[in-house]
Amino acid sequence: MANSSESTRSGEQSAIPAMAPTPNTAAVPVFGVGERST
Repeated sequence: MANSSESTRSGEQSAIPAMAPTPNTAAVPVFGVGERST
């Protein structure tokens, strides 16, 4: 599951900042830390 999460995060990171680099940029790292903790 860890591999799947990392793969999905990579794709979302590219699409997230593309929409809004300001609010998404802060949400990207938050998601990565939260998913990793889980």
